[in-house]
Amino acid sequence: MRALPTVAATAASAALSVTLLVTAHLGPAVADDTVPSETEVAEAQQRAAAQERDVAAVRADLVQADVALQQAGDAAAQAAEAYNGAVWRADQAREEAAEAARAARTAAADVAEQRELYAATVVQSYEEGSQLSGLAALVDADGVESLIDRTVTVGHTSDALDSQYDAFVASSAVAEVTAERADDVLARVEEAEAEAEAAHAAAEAAQAAAGAQAEAIAEAKAGLITELARLQGISTSLAERRQSALERRAAEAAAAAAQAAAEQEAAQAAEEAAAEEAAAEEAAAE
Repeated sequence: MRALPTVAATAASAALSVTLLVTAHLGPAVADDTVPSETEVAEAQQRAAAQERDVAAVRADLVQADVALQQAGDAAAQAAEAYNGAVWRADQAREEAAEAARAARTAAADVAEQRELYAATVVQSYEEGSQLSGLAALVDADGVESLIDRTVTVGHTSDALDSQYDAFVASSAVAEVTAERADDVLARVEEAEAEAEAAHAAAEAAQAAAGAQAEAIAEAKAGLITELARLQGISTSLAERRQSALERRAAEAAAAAAQAAAEQEAAQAAEEAAAEEAAAEEAAAE
């Protein structure tokens, strides 16, 4: 009596072989010339078709698991990018606040200096005005020429006082504006830091969720691969190696497609830039 047929590669022949093996174990040995009936063949074909659908369903579940894992990773990556962006904006706001604070300090120092100069000019104007009042009584003793000289000096002092006052007012206005801007920028710093803290918390939550989902998906995939091995009549390790190979090929195909799309986009951008440059040169030539 010849050996029983081994498990074939296709699902249909695998199901038929398993059926014959089970029959051999359950009943007496069959003769070499035993031919399955039409009913047995139909039932084997039906079981093979049903098994093929089951294998397809398991593989679909494995694909869905990989998609869910990729989505979880993408969500965590996006949250991390959002956090990095928030940190950058907070750093920019701090630099702007430091610059605004320096400008405010410089303006305040200028106001103090202008205040002192204005006060000195006021004192000088008061002293020279008092001297002019005293000279009016002594005009006969010193002469009109001396009084005129003193009057001219007082006039110059008055002009200087007006100019110094204008400078003081201008510096005060600048100081007020710079101080308000410093306060506004400081408020933006606080907002940016709060956004960065919230983004950090969101990134941590997304990373934790991705890790938990990865563990759940890994456990689910292990169960699916075990089921797939049972349906295909192979070992779990072999089913796992086959699934890894399928996933690797799928990842390589996706990477190649993404690379092709990026190259096409870059080529299109280069063509558009060249067309714009040619149009600009043509316009310049006209």
